[in-house]
Amino acid sequence: MEISFLVPNIGGPSLGFATAYARALAERHAVRVIGPDLWGGGVMPMYRGCFDYTVVPAPRLYRFPDFFWQSERLSRAATGDAIFAVKAVPQTVWLALREKRRRGCKVVACLDEWDGALMARRSPSERRAQWRRHWLHPTEENYYPWVERLLPKVDLVVSSSRFLQRKFGGVVVRMGVDTDRFRPPAPAEKQAVRTELGLEAGQRVIVFGGVVRPHKGVELILEAMAQAGDSRLRLLVVGPVTDTLSQLMNGSMGKHVVATGAKPAVEMPRWLGAGDMAVLPMSDDLLSQSQVPCKVYEAMAVGLPVLAGEVSDLPEIVAGAGEVFPVGDAAALAGILRRWGMEPEKMAAYGSEARRRCLERFSFAAMSRDLLAAVDGLAAS
Repeated sequence: MEISFLVPNIGGPSLGFATAYARALAERHAVRVIGPDLWGGGVMPMYRGCFDYTVVPAPRLYRFPDFFWQSERLSRAATGDAIFAVKAVPQTVWLALREKRRRGCKVVACLDEWDGALMARRSPSERRAQWRRHWLHPTEENYYPWVERLLPKVDLVVSSSRFLQRKFGGVVVRMGVDTDRFRPPAPAEKQAVRTELGLEAGQRVIVFGGVVRPHKGVELILEAMAQAGDSRLRLLVVGPVTDTLSQLMNGSMGKHVVATGAKPAVEMPRWLGAGDMAVLPMSDDLLSQSQVPCKVYEAMAVGLPVLAGEVSDLPEIVAGAGEVFPVGDAAALAGILRRWGMEPEKMAAYGSEARRRCLERFSFAAMSRDLLAAVDGLAAS
């Protein structure tokens, strides 16, 4: 098949999700990844060089009536037998269904989180205010619930979590990680990176990989570190320095935080491998319940034991490769950190199991197998 992946913004983080799926399908099909350049920045820096992207200039896609003629540019680029619409938003799902009506192509919706949660968690008055401000802006969140009502018209929904599967149907395909690139580092390699980061010998390094936002719960990690009372603990954040992260670094626990800043995706194994454990606290809101952070798979691939908040599919994923704790419970997390500090053998066993589970269930090969099977069924239909 000839397949076009359509992302909502070529400069946005959903490009990573699309790139992983596109690379998996490119083993057997002709695949393109297409997206609008909304702000003139081109491909998101983290993913430049990861795929041969098609950038479509669309600086006025964000408003009516320009949306209609600028979306035609995307339509002309999204050729082929099937369009994989990434995220349930107007510039992907609606546009793909328009092409289905025009020329009969298949449409697959690829969902990595419940974007409609942004509106669902607003009060009625907040929703009305959002509509008053943004009724002329089709790419804003007030249009997401409308697009979700179109999902029964697509040929297949592929989701990254069971929450999304229960809500929208279809199949779950776990994000896979390249276990050849993401692997446990040699001791000398690990120490070299830690020295580069200014980490001292004997420090216990917690890794958080990703974008620090309020719903990610990173402040809970710092609170638990303070309660654990272990001066050796450090938090290594591998990701951009957002406003939320800056506030945390300027707080009382800021001296215990080391931030790498935004790094290219190809360098991620190097930075994650500098840690001793990964913590994914999350928060138990509607958006978090629908997500499975890809960093959990990457951390497991480099052999890190994982501590995860008991939300979404994380308990199932990290079973045997770490432990879960009640969401928002800093005391419970602190207790595990203290216990793990006295049980290095258990940490090592968790790390070994993390690597094994990733090779078996969450590798790029496993994702490719599941995704290709789904597409084979689509082609046969």
